[in-house]
Amino acid sequence: MVDNITESGNRALQTLSACNEAVIRSKTEAELFSNICEVITHSGGYRMAWVGTVQHDINKSILPVAKSGFEDGYLESANLTWAEYARGQGPGGLAIRNLQPAIIRDVQTDERFAPWREQATSRGYASVIGLPLIEEGVAFGVLLIYASENDAFDSDEVSLLVRLSDNLAFGVTAIRNRLERRTTEQALKASEESLRETQHITHLGSWVWSKQTSEMRWSDEIFLIFGFLPVSIKPSFETLLAIVQPRDRQVVMKAIENTRKHYLPLDIEFRVERRDVGERTVIMRGHVHFDDNGRLSHIMGTIQDISEQTSNERQLLLQRAVLESTDDAVLITDGEGVIEWANSATERVTGYALDEMVGQTPRLLKSGSQSEAFYNQLWGVITTGESWQGEMINRRKDGALYHEEQTITPVINKRGEITHFVAIKRDVSKRKAMEREQREVEKQLKQAQKMEAIGQLTGGIAHDFNNILASIMGYTSLALARFTKSQDESSNKLAEYLNRIDQASRRARDLIAQMLAFSRAGTSEPRSLPAAPLVKEAISLLRSTIPSNITIALSLDEDLPPINFDPIQFHQVIMNLCINARDAIAESGCIDVKLNLTTIVNDSCASCQSGVSGDYVELSVSDSGSGIDPENLMRVFDPFFTTKEVGKGSGMGLSMVHGIVHEYGGHILVNTKPEGGTDFRVLVPASAVNDSEELSVPTQSIVDGVVTPARILLVNDDHSVAGFIAELLESIGYQVVVTTEEKQIVDSAREQLKHIDLLIADYAIPGMTGVELAKDLRQQREDLPVLILCSGNSEQPQSPEWLENPLNGFVRKPIDNQLLLSTIRKLLDGDD
Repeated sequence: MVDNITESGNRALQTLSACNEAVIRSKTEAELFSNICEVITHSGGYRMAWVGTVQHDINKSILPVAKSGFEDGYLESANLTWAEYARGQGPGGLAIRNLQPAIIRDVQTDERFAPWREQATSRGYASVIGLPLIEEGVAFGVLLIYASENDAFDSDEVSLLVRLSDNLAFGVTAIRNRLERRTTEQALKASEESLRETQHITHLGSWVWSKQTSEMRWSDEIFLIFGFLPVSIKPSFETLLAIVQPRDRQVVMKAIENTRKHYLPLDIEFRVERRDVGERTVIMRGHVHFDDNGRLSHIMGTIQDISEQTSNERQLLLQRAVLESTDDAVLITDGEGVIEWANSATERVTGYALDEMVGQTPRLLKSGSQSEAFYNQLWGVITTGESWQGEMINRRKDGALYHEEQTITPVINKRGEITHFVAIKRDVSKRKAMEREQREVEKQLKQAQKMEAIGQLTGGIAHDFNNILASIMGYTSLALARFTKSQDESSNKLAEYLNRIDQASRRARDLIAQMLAFSRAGTSEPRSLPAAPLVKEAISLLRSTIPSNITIALSLDEDLPPINFDPIQFHQVIMNLCINARDAIAESGCIDVKLNLTTIVNDSCASCQSGVSGDYVELSVSDSGSGIDPENLMRVFDPFFTTKEVGKGSGMGLSMVHGIVHEYGGHILVNTKPEGGTDFRVLVPASAVNDSEELSVPTQSIVDGVVTPARILLVNDDHSVAGFIAELLESIGYQVVVTTEEKQIVDSAREQLKHIDLLIADYAIPGMTGVELAKDLRQQREDLPVLILCSGNSEQPQSPEWLENPLNGFVRKPIDNQLLLSTIRKLLDGDD
């Protein structure tokens, strides 16, 4: 027994001694734990040893951190805990909870070890001791030692092992303290380095002034701010004041004195003069500290170089002044499109104050004029880092719409991230209005050019038709004049047919006169006429252009005083008003045309806005259409204004009505309401004289009396017209020489000049005009009478010299035979 005690005691002593050496030798916790376990198993001869640390998790587990000896996976399945339940009743859990050694003297019989018995027995563990590792009264770990014999731990051995565990715990604490101290020192060093780096980055240095010694300490950064080496000068307020610019020095001195004597906080910005870089701007701050007796101890503060900041602020102020002075609106948003700033031009254009816009998005100005696809495309461009340029219509605060051009540019930082968007906008509403007006003028010009071209084409066609009609009407009149009326029924029928041809030709003549009036190739010929027949004739011509679903109702007072009007232009007024009424009716409806005498009292003309009073012949054209909007009513008489679709109207109809009606002293009244139809009332002054003539069948005798014998030169390149005129003139006794060949006209005329009494020339002859031919011939014979045949006003000689010469005359085509013969007689006889 004594030998056994001595043996176990020696084993414990050897283990304790080796463990103490391990504590001294080990540098880290892990190394110490590992060394201790190896000493226990190798020097102490124990079967196995391990160290576990206390875990404060939900299971209160024990985490193995080091082991030695025959372990063979035992710890992997041990599932140790220091909780109160069964697996916490082993030596490890008991030692941790009780802060005392816990011994299992016989693994086979001790029920507390039941959870691990089988695994322990298979590995040759017979007894176990658990030793708590304690720091400041709390177990942070446990040392477990396994012996291969029962009851291996007597009191002496336990005492030695307790000392071993205490030394282990002490060693762990010492290592932790060393590590903590080293960490603290490193942190302090890093903090000081970080402070120096921070001061350098921010150009901020620290200083301390002691009241007791009157000495001042500067950090390295202050020396750098002032351009000194740290060992080159002695820090002091006097040193500082020496480099302050003279114009700031008194202010700085006073601020320092107020802090030292009156304990006021120091906060002042001033300029210093450096020898290497010139002027710098700094800001100096300081705070007074007192000792335990309430007396001034020291002043601690900072000095910061704010030269770049000041320069940047000046630059920002300049940029802001520029942005505020520009007429363009400038809007800045963050990367999400939230407004952060806008200049005064933006406030002026939008009507929103800056504080109303900040925090909103530009959707505040959305008008609905652009589609969502438009905004999606815009956002897709600028979020990729590209600029967007374009136009849009936005809405002001008061609801008014305005056009703006804008450029939106993303602001990208050094990391390539979009931080802001800058929109530069310009209100182009006035320019857009001018562009619209210009387009309207261009459209009107094109329309005018088109109308002019159509007019020229119409005039040319009318001229050709006049030549054709001249032949038809001339030969018809000749046939009627030479026709000897007989009792034969077939002959009577022939006369009737000729009369119908003549009447149809006259209607064709009137139609051509309208075409010439449209082309401005005709002249107005006002006559005093009854209005009702003119209305009937115009409506009869119009019926073919009115759809079958629109009816025309006539209500005409036949017993009216005449009107002084050109019949062709009166036709134009009626036709334009009826066509306008037709176009106002969407589907089926009615056009009412009325003619009556009316008295107007204190009304106003819809087109010229003049006052209207008096008795008038009234032509009323009303429709059952959609009516005229009030905003359009003032413009319906403007040239080229139309509410119809493109290609559906020239916009000239009502303006022509206005011009024609007012030319004859008339006025226009308009009654309309939306969806209630429109009534145009044309008021024309009545005439006292009636110049109308009924159409009559041409008489057989064209000219009464005997003609004076004369030789007439007829120049006309149209064979049919020339033939008809020649036959007409020869039929009553004139001699006629006809020249129709283009190449012979001038030469033939010159050859015949001495032998002729009258020149009849078409206005349009090859190579010249009839007037030019007359002037050429009159160079040789000044007294030559000349008769010009013309189509409309464009061919009619206009010069006063021509018109005042009694040797000159003209007749329009289609030719009226009576007028032609009477004009010839007048020229030959020399009648005024």
